[in-house]
Amino acid sequence: MTRKLNSQLTLGDRNIIARMLSENKSFSAIARVLGVSRSTISREVQRNRSPQPKMRTKASLASRCRHEAECDIRQLCKKAGCRYQCKRCRTHDCSKLCLHFLEMMCTKIMAAPYVCNGCNKKSLCDLRRYLYKSKEAQLKAEARRREVRLGIDATKEEITTMVDRVRMLSAQGQSLEHIWETHGECFPVSKRSFYRHIGEGRYDMKGIELPKRARYKPRKKCKILKADQIDFTGRRYADWEKLSEEDRVSTVQMDCMCGMRYDRKAILTLHFVRYHFQIPILLERHSSEYVIKALDYLEELSEGHFKEIFGILLTDRGFEFLNHQKIEHSKNRRKRCSVYYCDPSRSDQKGACEKNHVEIRKIIPKKTCFDELSTWDMADIASHVNSYKRASLGGKAPIDLAACVLPEGLLEGLGIRRIEPDEVNLTPGLLEGSGEA
Repeated sequence: MTRKLNSQLTLGDRNIIARMLSENKSFSAIARVLGVSRSTISREVQRNRSPQPKMRTKASLASRCRHEAECDIRQLCKKAGCRYQCKRCRTHDCSKLCLHFLEMMCTKIMAAPYVCNGCNKKSLCDLRRYLYKSKEAQLKAEARRREVRLGIDATKEEITTMVDRVRMLSAQGQSLEHIWETHGECFPVSKRSFYRHIGEGRYDMKGIELPKRARYKPRKKCKILKADQIDFTGRRYADWEKLSEEDRVSTVQMDCMCGMRYDRKAILTLHFVRYHFQIPILLERHSSEYVIKALDYLEELSEGHFKEIFGILLTDRGFEFLNHQKIEHSKNRRKRCSVYYCDPSRSDQKGACEKNHVEIRKIIPKKTCFDELSTWDMADIASHVNSYKRASLGGKAPIDLAACVLPEGLLEGLGIRRIEPDEVNLTPGLLEGSGEA
C-alpha cells in the first residue's frame, strides 16, 4: 500500500489496525499493509489505547498483587477480632491500605502489542486491561491535534513585553509591518497572528490603537474634468506606456500637496517608484514658477546627474506643472528631463506617489496650515517617512536603498538622514518636538 509522505492515519487505517491486532498480527505485519514504519504503529497503539474496567472476582475486591501468593497480612482495616487474610477480604480493598502493594501487570500491555485485543483470556482477566478501538483512537487523535493548536505558545511575560512594545511604537505612527521587520525575531508570534489575536480580544490592546485599523469613509467620485487647451501631444500617459520597461520603472512621479484653502505655501513631492523613496520640498508659493525653482535647486544638488536621476517625470495636469518647456530644460536651455502627464481625473496612474502621501499625512494631516512649516520640518518629515521599513522592500527602509543610488550631496542638501527604527515617529508630535527644540 503506497501512502503520501508524512500523511496521517485515517479511520480506515485504524480499523485495519484493530482487526489485525485481534488476529494477533505483529506490528511489522500491520506496518507493511498500511505502508508505514513499525514505530508508527507502535506509537499509535500506545497513544490511543483505551483502559478497560477490571474484572472483580467474588473472592476479593482487591487488585492482583505481585506478593499475593506469599502474602499473609491481616487486620489492615484494624477491625478487632478479624481473622481473615486481607487479600481475601470482601469488605475492604487491601490494595489501598497496604504499603507493600505492587500491582501485577500482564506482559501483553508492558510490551508489544500493549493491548489485549488478541488475548483469549481477556473476558475473565482481573488484571489491568487495554483495548485498541478504532473509533475511540480516531477521536483521541483528533482531540490531540486540536489541543496542540489552542492557546499561544508563549509566557505571560513575553506577551506583555510584546504588547507594550507594539503599543509604544504604534503611538509613534509605526505600522505592524515596520515593527515586525525591526523586532519580529524577538516576538513570540507573527504579525499575522498578532492581527488575529487582536481581533479575538486575546490582548489588553484594542484594534483601534493600531494604525489603519479604522476604516475610512468611501470617497465621493470626482466629476470628469474637461480637456485642457494645452497640447499634450507626445506627453500623454499612453505615450509614457510606450517607453521601455526600464524607463517606466525608473520614472519619478511628481505631485503637489496643499494645506488649508488660503495657504500660500505647498509641498512638491517627487517619488522614486523603484525604491519607494520620496522627496518633499516646501514651495513658498503654489505656482509653476516655484516648481521650476525647486527643480533647478535639485539639479544643483545632483552634481551633474540630474538627467540620470530625474530623467523621466510623470505628473498630473495641475496648473503648476503645465509649463513643461521650463520643467524639461535647465537655465542654460539644455534639456534635463522628459515630462509625461496622467489622464484627467486618473490620479491612480501615479498611485505610488499618492499612496506615499498617506505616510506624510500622518505627520501633517489635512487642515494643517502649511504656511507655518519650514525647510527643517521638511527634512524631518522626509527622514522619518523614508526610514520607515516596508514589507514590499523586503524589510528595508527606502533610505537604505536610496543612499546606494542617489548622490550623497543630494541627501545632505535636503537634510535627509537615516532614523533608527525605534525612533521613527509618524505622528504630528514629530513637528511639535522639532518646534520645541
